[in-house]
Amino acid sequence: MASHGLFLSKDQFQCCICQDVFSEPVSIPCGHSFCFTCITAHWEGRLSINCPKCHTEYKVCPELCENSFAKEMSEKIRAGRQDVGSLKAHKLIEPVGMLENRVCRRHQELLELFCRSHQKFVCMQCVKTDHRCNDTVPVERESQDKKVILKIFITHLQENTKREIEESGQVFSALIRSIERSRAELVEVIQKKQAAAEMRARRLIAGLETEISELQRRKRELEQLFHHEDHLHVLQSFPAVSSLPSTEDSSNVLVHSETCLGTIRRAVADIRERLQLQLEKLSSRGLSDRQTDVLLDPRTANPWLVLSEDGRQVQDGDVMRNVADLPERFDKAPCVLALMGFTTGRRYWEVHVGGKTAWDLGVARASVRRKGAVTLSPDEGFWTVCLRKGAELWACAGEAELLCVSKRPKVIGVFLDYEDGVVSFYNAETGSHIYSFTGFHFTEAIFPFFNPDTNENGTNKLPLTIQPVKKHIFGTDLEDITI
Repeated sequence: MASHGLFLSKDQFQCCICQDVFSEPVSIPCGHSFCFTCITAHWEGRLSINCPKCHTEYKVCPELCENSFAKEMSEKIRAGRQDVGSLKAHKLIEPVGMLENRVCRRHQELLELFCRSHQKFVCMQCVKTDHRCNDTVPVERESQDKKVILKIFITHLQENTKREIEESGQVFSALIRSIERSRAELVEVIQKKQAAAEMRARRLIAGLETEISELQRRKRELEQLFHHEDHLHVLQSFPAVSSLPSTEDSSNVLVHSETCLGTIRRAVADIRERLQLQLEKLSSRGLSDRQTDVLLDPRTANPWLVLSEDGRQVQDGDVMRNVADLPERFDKAPCVLALMGFTTGRRYWEVHVGGKTAWDLGVARASVRRKGAVTLSPDEGFWTVCLRKGAELWACAGEAELLCVSKRPKVIGVFLDYEDGVVSFYNAETGSHIYSFTGFHFTEAIFPFFNPDTNENGTNKLPLTIQPVKKHIFGTDLEDITI
């Protein structure tokens, strides 16, 4: 029977109005108890009188009966708050107190039943009188029912916890798989870029090795030319050897060859010098033949760009022009292409950049992206160099490469060899080489490409100007030279 006391708690002696332990508790006919001040204040000024807990209505204000049992228990609870430690120190007090609390104060019988309607313990006499029609069960059954409910609640809570753990595990597993997939994709992209870079490097090395072999071959041909048995006929055509003895009799020349060896060596040096001059002259004539007249195509110009009437200048206009949104027009990047593209041959043109602080120049294939942002790289169909911050010259390769130049160029020469897949850039004033894209295979029309960049508050206002080629001091293939 001692276990019945587990159902007695301070909640059973708590006023439902003030939510505190009873103070001067009183009961009303329906069996519920309240603080005297709480229930009187609750009914004051109301037309209908009812129980705040079970809502039983009364025609007149019912009689309030003092609940001595509730009062005693409330006082003990209040006292227990002040000296909980001292009560726990005496192990015999708790069982005795619990036994006293399980005795009905009204009928002096053991509280063996529990009234579910009023949520309180009652004795057999209470059931016969005040709780006759209420739902009452033995205390043991109520305890067992509550244990079953508690067990079901714990089981349900455990199942929910297990399910949440499983769902969390599935979410984290999916997240890990997504991260691993993204990592694999990133590794694949890096590997592709590395393979492309290695391929370009191999092509460049192969091209350099071919050029070296060709130079060595031509060197041997020149050496054979200078050591040919008829080389004296060549030497006689130059003033440097005009003082040699007459060559009517070859035997006489051989007799004097030892004494004239120094003169011959000087003559050979003079031949080489004249040959170099001839190479430069032929080089200039070769590039002159490849000079290309380039005009800008207004249909491709970004709406913010302004083109000159002759189609040879482009600059940022600071104002967006009202032009048709054609498929071939660049709508975001400040770019423009030439009017004509090339599908064969070697082409050369020059662009005056002057003191601009930023620009992009080069070539682009016909199918490049015109709408949205533009990425300058061969993979996207652009072979360009660019100037940034007024001094940094970059090659827009797969990975941007900072170029070392002794002097910032004011005129850029652009050379295109369609068949060999080469795009080269030069300082047109000094003839120095800036950068070359080599080893590419062009399969569609290639157009000259221009980007004057934005004004930058007036510091980059100057236009890009396509100018006539004035002079050429670049090298050419030795196979074009006839000796």
